[in-house]
Amino acid sequence: MHGTIVVLTDKRTLDEDEHYCPWADYEMRRWIPGCDCVIRDDPAGFQESLQYLNEAYGLDIRRMEVTIDGGDRLETGILDRECLQSLMAALQKDKEERLERVRKELGKLEPNMWQIADNAYMDSNVYFVVVTIDDGPSFRNEMDFYHSMRNEAGPLYVVATYRFHV
Repeated sequence: MHGTIVVLTDKRTLDEDEHYCPWADYEMRRWIPGCDCVIRDDPAGFQESLQYLNEAYGLDIRRMEVTIDGGDRLETGILDRECLQSLMAALQKDKEERLERVRKELGKLEPNMWQIADNAYMDSNVYFVVVTIDDGPSFRNEMDFYHSMRNEAGPLYVVATYRFHV
């Protein structure tokens, strides 16, 4: 299985040029169950990852080049309020589907606890690195991201993407 790691930041952190992923790829690899490699996307891979997110979650992430401190230009994707709401709705639907699979497993005579853990929480095709000056960096799977960010107003900026293999 292949997946995507999305690095997100807010406007203030982007303006202060503190938006970089604080962890090396080999560190993030250890946090994804069964992962054997993590590779940062090049510009073409970044575009592919944004397209994947759009298709997987039914989003419309706009691409935009921004100028950051020092005049450097950075290609980003913007998750505005509407886009974030769509992402949260898609993750809510995913959560409900996960819960249904857990209920089905619990209904068995001998439920598989590993399967329950995987269905409920651990299985994730997308991980999110959220970097903000106010809260510091965090590494979250889809369900963590949903629970911690569902009240986020946005916008958030996609500043980098990585690919991983499990």
